Amino acid sequence: MKCPRSRVEEEVLNKIRPKPWELEKANRVWSFVRERLEDTLAAKGINAEVTLQGSVAKGTWLSGDLDIDVFVLFDREWRAKLNEAKEIFREAFRDLPVEERYAAHPYIRVLVEDVWVDVVPALRVRSGLEAETAVDRTPFHTKYILERLDDEKRDEVRLLKKFLKGIGVYGAEVAVQGFSGYLAELLIVAFGCFRNVLEKAARWKPPVVIDIEGHYGGVVDAVLEKFRDSPLIVIDPVDPRRNVAAAVSVKSLAWFVLAAREYLRQPSIKFFEPPSYPSEPHEILSVAGPRAWKILVVRYDVNVRSPDVGWGVARAAARRLVSLLEERGYYVIDRDAFYCEQGRYVLVAVEVLEHPLPQPLPHRGPEVWLEERASRFVQKSLERGDIGPWVDEKGVLWSLRWIRVVVEDIAVRAKPRETKMVTIATLGDAILGGWNLCPEAWRWLYRFTVKRPAWLA
Repeated sequence: MKCPRSRVEEEVLNKIRPKPWELEKANRVWSFVRERLEDTLAAKGINAEVTLQGSVAKGTWLSGDLDIDVFVLFDREWRAKLNEAKEIFREAFRDLPVEERYAAHPYIRVLVEDVWVDVVPALRVRSGLEAETAVDRTPFHTKYILERLDDEKRDEVRLLKKFLKGIGVYGAEVAVQGFSGYLAELLIVAFGCFRNVLEKAARWKPPVVIDIEGHYGGVVDAVLEKFRDSPLIVIDPVDPRRNVAAAVSVKSLAWFVLAAREYLRQPSIKFFEPPSYPSEPHEILSVAGPRAWKILVVRYDVNVRSPDVGWGVARAAARRLVSLLEERGYYVIDRDAFYCEQGRYVLVAVEVLEHPLPQPLPHRGPEVWLEERASRFVQKSLERGDIGPWVDEKGVLWSLRWIRVVVEDIAVRAKPRETKMVTIATLGDAILGGWNLCPEAWRWLYRFTVKRPAWLA
């Protein structure tokens, strides 16, 4: 089937199809990695298969976005020893930059010709139903897609992936909670063309069920019972027990549906271009104005094993903080969370209306004759700018705390177990006070403040 394409889509495709030199480079890097691994495995007498997986194997990757996934398939006897595989991989690339990462099992990333290659251990199984982990299932995903996509449809996948990237919902990782590459490929398998996917999506209302292979025989109730609370359910063709769209949040799905409608109404290249937000803090003040002092920013220092864990901690902290704020009478307009891997900290941003009780709240301190405690109370009251302190008829210290202090108490109560230090300020105070945040954190705060996506501008 020939897919109809607009001028915009043809223009985008010309940019995102891998160039001949990129294809040659991908093949060269893959051949090098395969040879290194096969030689090392053979020298150790290990029977394992080195395979190419992911978007490069399926021919759906985008120009300028070359990442190579290599899966080493071990026999089942290696089930209990897969954690040791990373040391074999390290030995194969001992002369190259290597990073260790974690998924179902530890794996490595090796840098070859400025291309990062993931080298992942997996078990060799006969079908997706026998897979014990997501990585064991991956070779069957590759085979399924290769059998169903021709060159025409691979270009349709590229358009859909670029669209998802442009609107900010591409990626199944916890940071994004969006659409994986495999999910994008399955949507093209299901509906044939990029345009068809958007036309379908424009009318979606959760829960949406897509069962390409008819594993559930059209019995929607059975699907909804098994995958309850999922806004988008796409049954994995190679393993009907799995929802390929499990990572997609309601928010990401809603953005996709809205973007699909807007694009079909007025196609534009801006839907395919991820916006570039400024990382200069004072630019946030220029767009926020007085709102900068109604946006609370909480920082929790955290030390976790992986980015996914960090993002999980961030989102949990945001939920807890909002719950506590609402209990205390705040009206929460919006909230979001961020994890900075380089700085090892979590940020939660919450925009609130004025507090319904704007007067300061009384805070009881110690008796004056409890010298150390009384001195600390006085000092903290002065530092915070409280009203007071004063002494009552019984010799007890009191002060009137402004609402911000109440928020500080809430931020401490919301602190996740995995975190250490807590810092809180309004966005305006954080900027003027010179908070030291990574550039991506400032971009996130700019995005949170502006709210409207670039493709709606």
